[in-house]
Amino acid sequence: MPSITFQIDRDGELFSHLKLRAQRDVLKRLRALKKIAASKSLAAGCRTVMADFAGQRGYSQQRFYKLFRAYMETGDWKCLVNKSLAGPRWYAAAAGNNLPDAFLDFVASEWALAQRDKFLAVHQRIVARLDRWRRGDETAALPGFVTPPPADTVKGLPKGWSYDNMKIAVEERISKFSRTLVQRGPKAAYLGHAPHIISTRVGTEVGEYYLVDDSWNDFKVVAFGQTVRLLSFHILDLTSGHNCKRGYKPALTDEHDIERRLQDKEMIWLTTAHLQAHGYRTAGTTFICEKATGTIKPEVEEILVNFGLPIAVQRGPRGGGPGIDALFTGPGGGNPRWKAPLESHFNLVRNRTDHLLEFPGQTGSYSSGLPMPEGLAGLERDTKALIEAARALPLERAELLQLGMLNFADAIFALERIMDVINFRIDHALEGWRKCGFRAVEWRPHQSALWLPSTELISEKFSAVERSAFGALIAANPLLKRERNLSPAEVFYPGAAKLKKLPDHVAALLMALIPPTSTEEECVVERGVLPVRVRELDQDEPLRFGLTRRDGRGTEEPLKTGEKYLVRVNGCDPSKAFLYHADGSFAGVANYHGRDSRDEIQTNHRQFAEKRKFLAAQTEDSRFVTSRVTRADINRTSANSTVVKSQHTARAEMSDAADEALARAMNTD
Repeated sequence: MPSITFQIDRDGELFSHLKLRAQRDVLKRLRALKKIAASKSLAAGCRTVMADFAGQRGYSQQRFYKLFRAYMETGDWKCLVNKSLAGPRWYAAAAGNNLPDAFLDFVASEWALAQRDKFLAVHQRIVARLDRWRRGDETAALPGFVTPPPADTVKGLPKGWSYDNMKIAVEERISKFSRTLVQRGPKAAYLGHAPHIISTRVGTEVGEYYLVDDSWNDFKVVAFGQTVRLLSFHILDLTSGHNCKRGYKPALTDEHDIERRLQDKEMIWLTTAHLQAHGYRTAGTTFICEKATGTIKPEVEEILVNFGLPIAVQRGPRGGGPGIDALFTGPGGGNPRWKAPLESHFNLVRNRTDHLLEFPGQTGSYSSGLPMPEGLAGLERDTKALIEAARALPLERAELLQLGMLNFADAIFALERIMDVINFRIDHALEGWRKCGFRAVEWRPHQSALWLPSTELISEKFSAVERSAFGALIAANPLLKRERNLSPAEVFYPGAAKLKKLPDHVAALLMALIPPTSTEEECVVERGVLPVRVRELDQDEPLRFGLTRRDGRGTEEPLKTGEKYLVRVNGCDPSKAFLYHADGSFAGVANYHGRDSRDEIQTNHRQFAEKRKFLAAQTEDSRFVTSRVTRADINRTSANSTVVKSQHTARAEMSDAADEALARAMNTD
């Protein structure tokens, strides 16, 4: 008789294949049998154990008697397994796999060729093929078998051919990643089943890494007479999670019904505007982007490198390759894991712009599996009909029409409001925030007061007595003190103050990479202002820039009427225009000088100041040009003054002589 230990002393790996509930049931039975063995008699031990399992289904005195006898004869814990709880993996491991390797490889290949990845359909096809082989169809012979395997008398299938057993055996041959690679392609396989690369923001600085990408907004807008989806393109600072710069573009269709999406021009706009508004680290800055649409072209990177700027571009892998031989190449596309923080930021934006009233025209989300609302088609028809009606109405009447979708300008305004909320939020769980020290301690004098930074408590704003009193209050009431997350903006802006901004002459070279449009060629200065038509920004009238031109070398001079310049305007920062001479050389920049509301007093004052400065410069030029005329006028005026003065002197002398004669005559009398 084998030695009895009441332990899992052998086949421990097989025990691990049991379901967790079955494992616990075996251990419970082992403890019960050990207690029975320690009793005076078998019957007494079974009665004692039954008291512990009273009311539990499947545990009777007779059942424990049989289990004890079986275990004492074999010493094998497997006789204690509840077969209804064991699970198919345990059965497969216990029975062993007797299926030929060639057959399992064949089944694995059949599974990989099932595009929907349903093994049930594969199992049914294999069984149907076996039936054809048994009926004499030799073309249905299965690899690994010389003759059709005999059927089991119970299930009618060969041994080991049940659905569960075959699936478990085949899963060891081909992984989910391998099947997806064949069924859907490399991008789906990598995104869905490849291991993640875990990274952290801890140890990085503001401006060290910028993430660049474009995204679709999940609602339609009215733009230039069309109902279209709205594209946005962004730059996100990795360290702070702050959305630094962004632009928007409606996906308009041209006369050939081709949708115009993001182009190289918009990415040059975005990169240039960001580097001029915020800048780069002197210790080095890296842009992380795709190789697909939302990318920074090598030409842009080459200019930055040639000027010795410590800016690099890191482009992620681009999907669309065949993955393995003999497969076709798929459509191009980026890998969202390459810039996961930006993708999660896009998710925040979509979650905050899903309101059907605030952002009508919802389109659903393909990436989130959210279907398109059924009413979108009707809303588009209604909106297009109103647009056509507006074209036939006078302007004052057309402005009264209420469209069912946001127009382009209103959509940008609403999105910018959402961006501000996200950038200044403190209720977030951004990775590594506490380890980076991005936390703030605040206090308040009473529970209804606003929170104040802890630095104010030790500042000279309060006396020593007040600081002591506030300290005692805070120590007595924990509701007067809190520690909170800094917002992304609170982290970004102090760090951005240390960055170096891109100079105008380098920005002009980047803007020169954009081919000029016909409306930007040979713009003529009119009364100190350059009118430039940029249809992406304003289709009604040209933008105006002036009244002076800065050449980047410290020289600022007024724009002269009749001068001609090639002009490029950054759609992501239209606050200034880049001017070029006819030969393409950089001429300078001119500030925006457009229309301002009369209610904007500060803006009006600025424009008046610019006008006075312009007029002063023009007057100074006039004095220089007409200096000879001015000197002649001065000489003539001086000569005339001398003549007039001498005449007045003579008259005065004659008057004095007459007065003296009259006085003498009166004295004589």
